[in-house]
Amino acid sequence: MTQLRMTLTIIVMILVSACSDLAGQPEIVATIALPPTPAPVEVDNPADLGEAIYSARCASCHGITGMGDGEVALSAGVTVPDFTIADTSVNQSIEEWTDTIRVGRIENLMPPWENSLSTEEIDAVAEFTYNLWQNPIEIVPEEIASVQGTITGQIIQGTADEAQPESVFMGLHVLDENENQVDFRTLDLVNPSEYAFEDITLQSNYTYLVTAVYNDIVFSSEKIPADGISPTLDIPMTVYEITDDPTVIAVDLMTMLLFEEGDTLVIQGFMGFTNTSDRVFRTDARVDTFAYESVQIPLPEDTVILNMEQLRQRFIVQEEGDSVTLIDSRPVVPGETHQVELVYGLPYSGKADISIVSNYPVITEPVVMIPSDSYELTGDALGLLETELFDFGSYDRYVAFPIGAGGSLNFGINRQSESALPRDVIVSGIVLVIGLAMIGLGVYSLRQQKHNLSLDDVTQTQETA
Repeated sequence: MTQLRMTLTIIVMILVSACSDLAGQPEIVATIALPPTPAPVEVDNPADLGEAIYSARCASCHGITGMGDGEVALSAGVTVPDFTIADTSVNQSIEEWTDTIRVGRIENLMPPWENSLSTEEIDAVAEFTYNLWQNPIEIVPEEIASVQGTITGQIIQGTADEAQPESVFMGLHVLDENENQVDFRTLDLVNPSEYAFEDITLQSNYTYLVTAVYNDIVFSSEKIPADGISPTLDIPMTVYEITDDPTVIAVDLMTMLLFEEGDTLVIQGFMGFTNTSDRVFRTDARVDTFAYESVQIPLPEDTVILNMEQLRQRFIVQEEGDSVTLIDSRPVVPGETHQVELVYGLPYSGKADISIVSNYPVITEPVVMIPSDSYELTGDALGLLETELFDFGSYDRYVAFPIGAGGSLNFGINRQSESALPRDVIVSGIVLVIGLAMIGLGVYSLRQQKHNLSLDDVTQTQETA
């Protein structure tokens, strides 16, 4: 399971990369289209093809300059070769180097590119990276503008017919281009209608996030960049009253990918929750000093959660007998995307009956995807929508009707063949998982600008309060 766990770590980091720093608002989708094969990289000068492909396809893992320090690799803790060191390539022939790019090294989680890049493109990027230690990539420093100024904004009561908050504790988080917090300011306000942080460095490579602690909940603004020229930056802040009424919650994304790993049936699920009210949803049950229980996700019996390391800071697991429930500690804020990526395993010997229970109404069509010709999906609730052929294999997409609160999606999955899945199918599953991870939550949130605070930021804001 080590390979699987490493893969899941990369999936989580790709999700983080795919779903941040872009504008847009949430969109409810009934089914999710998987990403097509990337369009060819076009260059005016053929001599630039290798570098262009490297920047578009390789830099996220291998780093902008080829030092093996790409965001995905670093975040996942995966060691990637440093192309700027001669020893990396001189012990291989260019043919061996090219072959690695073509067929991949799945044991090192490097995907094969032979079905995604043309022979010309593979040869070009191979030559470029093979000789990168002799011809390093030059990074042109960005010109940075800066001005001292003020960050202001209205404090908006988002719950209808409720009075303005009597007190709000505000925090200003200044983030550099690497998302590191470089400045943090606070304000303790009474009967506020607006706020102002003065004498702030407004820098063109910085972004600014305002938080408000109200009713023991940390609300966050959009993350706003500065231009380094204007001495004022307006960031409005909306807060809400609380409700513990579960009927305000609905599920507007439920997509599952199933594949086999050894004697385990792996289910990778993407769930999205929406709050239909104008009050933030949470219960009165405390998780710890700062957090309360929020939405609950029942899981099938005998579940083993495989990405618990990534979930640990936000979720708790409740076990009663054979039943397992994942409890979210993040409140569901009106108008904001609230999403969960969950990977769990079930014992599997070629046949299993699965029941997916939802405590909340599912207002979209649940989607289940399985490799074509490898498994049979049974059950009246699911209908085959389509079979899709990708570079990495053929997959059947099943959909079901929406589910009422407390209802369940029940189906069986039977292996068609007694033999274990071949290597190329496992590779295809991994590639599909990564692709679905990137598009599933990326399309769902349309790459929203809003950033949820990390646990450290929340703790810092509340402890200061």
